[in-house]
Amino acid sequence: MLDPSGHVATWNSGAQKIKGYSANEIVGRHFSIFYTPEDLAAGKPDRELAVATLQGRIEDEGWRVRRDGSRFWANVVISAVKFVITSFKSFGSSAMIIRSCFRSTISFSRECPVTGMKGVEDRGTAWQA
Repeated sequence: MLDPSGHVATWNSGAQKIKGYSANEIVGRHFSIFYTPEDLAAGKPDRELAVATLQGRIEDEGWRVRRDGSRFWANVVISAVKFVITSFKSFGSSAMIIRSCFRSTISFSRECPVTGMKGVEDRGTAWQA
């Protein structure tokens, strides 16, 4: 899961297998690390978080980058997940703390966008906070 600012808050073994980072290496880092230099220059990670925040979700298909620098073609869905963490009372008023997280569903394929050759390599859902 990603926190509302886009930093990885949780990590699982499926995400580790696909992207090559252990939880110790990636938790706390910004999810933009998975984007290509071209997408970073275009501001794509921040734009996708903004859309997911406003519209509830965003779906994108394109290149992502593994720890070793290799690229893979992915279909990514980032969904805003809102839930109540806790409530508290202070000075006679009550408040609820709402936390937004993002769920990222990723389909991995060996599809080449140039040749159109297809072959599913793996499919997984990674919760990112």
